[in-house]
Amino acid sequence: MAKTDALIAGVKQYLADMNDDEFTALVDEVREPEPKAGGSVTAGRNRYNSTHGA
Repeated sequence: MAKTDALIAGVKQYLADMNDDEFTALVDEVREPEPKAGGSVTAGRNRYNSTHGA
């Protein structure tokens, strides 16, 4: 068990509890927007699903 497992689990829970607006605000705060990406949560989910076969 890695020393960071508890921290990672906490972060995952924190993110899972966010609604779409809260998550979008967090992403906008910490990440530069991709030039070609549509900046919405839905666009991000669509990009993920298209590359991960979901």
